[in-house]
Amino acid sequence: MLTSLILAVSANPAALSFPETHAALRRESQAQNPDEVEYERQRKLADKDADKLWDLYDWCQQKKLDKQGKSCLRRIVQLKPDDAKAHKLLGEVEYEGKWYPSEKKVEEYKKQVADKAAKDAEKAAKDKGLVKYKGEWVTPEDMEYLKRGMVKNDKGEWIDPEQQKKIAEGWVKQDLEWIPPQEKENIAKGLWKCGDKWLEVGKADEYHSEFFEWWKIPHENKYVLYTTCTRKVAALIDANIANAYDDLLKCYGFAPPAPPAVIILQNQAQYETFAAGDQEEGRPPAESTGLSSTHYAFFADTCVNRANGEFAQWGVSFWDGSTEAGSKFAIHSTRNALGQSFAEALDPSTKTMEKVTEEQRFDAESFWAEKKIPLWFRFGAACYAERYFTDHTVKAGGNSRWAIEWSLQNLLTRGGMLPISKVLEYEPTVEKGEETQVWYNRIGLVMYFMVDGKCAPVTEKLVAFQAALKSGKDPKALAAAAKALAAEVGRHDTDLRKFAAL
Repeated sequence: MLTSLILAVSANPAALSFPETHAALRRESQAQNPDEVEYERQRKLADKDADKLWDLYDWCQQKKLDKQGKSCLRRIVQLKPDDAKAHKLLGEVEYEGKWYPSEKKVEEYKKQVADKAAKDAEKAAKDKGLVKYKGEWVTPEDMEYLKRGMVKNDKGEWIDPEQQKKIAEGWVKQDLEWIPPQEKENIAKGLWKCGDKWLEVGKADEYHSEFFEWWKIPHENKYVLYTTCTRKVAALIDANIANAYDDLLKCYGFAPPAPPAVIILQNQAQYETFAAGDQEEGRPPAESTGLSSTHYAFFADTCVNRANGEFAQWGVSFWDGSTEAGSKFAIHSTRNALGQSFAEALDPSTKTMEKVTEEQRFDAESFWAEKKIPLWFRFGAACYAERYFTDHTVKAGGNSRWAIEWSLQNLLTRGGMLPISKVLEYEPTVEKGEETQVWYNRIGLVMYFMVDGKCAPVTEKLVAFQAALKSGKDPKALAAAAKALAAEVGRHDTDLRKFAAL
């Protein structure tokens, strides 16, 4: 009996597979569906005719043959790619003249396009030396103005919106202070606003003779002169350092984004006490290096402005107008002070100062380590402006090179010039006071040669350094440019001596 059963199953395996049998029967039944059979016949006849395919599509809709209807639509858009009706019935979405399977695919395409455009724009902007600020690509110079909340007017000039509002309301400026309309008649009377009082110039000079109450005199949009000197002497200082500003532009190749400030005190006594600080007054030293004792100008890296509690990191010097000698030396010292301020405006220690704000502690080592401009270049530019300038105020027939000749003669009497590489390696210190004093002259001469020596290889490297500094985008590139400049100028000792007639 068992044998008979096995033979029966072997002869007819489907007898034990009911689901498979039913599915096969169903497929056979469907294959014989007369509507589908008719569709296949009509499709062959209409396959290359869009109009006939539309008729067939309508027939499919009547017969509820959705799959076959969509097949007709797909063939229609193959024959007529611009048939919007067929695309829409397929659920496709049009964007910029092309059809996409869905809205999601359109969004994906938009994102791809936007990402590529953003990458292309970023590359193009970086190639131009631009930097990103609040989602926009701007020049490094413009970014500094934007950070200060400034905007450009119709003339392309940077302006403070608040200042524009005041001007519209009739306010006027006296130096850096805004004077309301009801008080501006005092200016016409020759009076000066000092605190809440209006004083004639003599009394105003007394008022501004104290630290942090000094005159604040802007020179166009180039720099601000802070001085305890009289207004009369201030006019002499301003005329002198205005020329120095142009000399500094030759060194760096471009102006600082924000006007640097410079402090010029009224005599040496003020200069020394300002640098050293005063415990009784609770005023700390204005410098961490002590280099004020080696020269008649220094950089105040630790100076805190009593008016607002912020650091006032500017160059400092003095102009003693009470003696003829004092005025003569001040011509040089004040130019050097502006050079220190100019360098700081181009190369601030932003990260260190942000940390100082958080911790209320100044880290001099970190401050100076953050600098991108080499120390020799910083001092070289300041000493070039101080000593190796052409005096354009000299009248016809006079000697406009008197400062250069005086500097070279002074150098010869104090040991002469060292190899350029040695000059670049030197670090000024209080301990080597006399040597440092001579170094100021030597590094000024090196800058004089770089700027005015017309040595093509050196000029090329100087321009490259200036460009790297101006771009502000790659510290490594700037360091490489500085190194290349130092190496190049170091190869030209003979040319420098010939140029300077040493």
